[in-house]
Amino acid sequence: MRSEMNALAYAVKLLAGRDKSEAKLRAALEKKAFAAAEIDDAIARVTSLGYLDEKRFAETKTKEALRTGKTPVDIKQRLERDGLPASVIDSVVDREAKAAGFDERAAALALLAKRKLSGVKAARFLASRGFDEALIRSLVALGED
Repeated sequence: MRSEMNALAYAVKLLAGRDKSEAKLRAALEKKAFAAAEIDDAIARVTSLGYLDEKRFAETKTKEALRTGKTPVDIKQRLERDGLPASVIDSVVDREAKAAGFDERAAALALLAKRKLSGVKAARFLASRGFDEALIRSLVALGED
């Protein structure tokens, strides 16, 4: 049985904890079996109130991911899985990476030093983080000399 909470109240409750994409919020509301019209109204309302802001969500996720050594390519893939529109993803990630002074080579070297990785393990790790294949080859070759 569904609780007495309406879709708007539930959406506000979910967004109070942390930002979400519209797609994730919609999925959570659908999981609670709210009517489609009620979900649409709730999303429109939380958006108008500024509680749901996909640009802010993308900025927060991008800054956090850049701090942990993820590449813009990896970040874009993650945001895509969160259901954000490509236009938001591209503009936010490119802007935040530039603002952070993201240097792919320096980021890769820092991660390898931190994790103390070399060889195949280093290559796999960097690939999992979205680093360019040519860069991975050059760094792994440097690490094996």
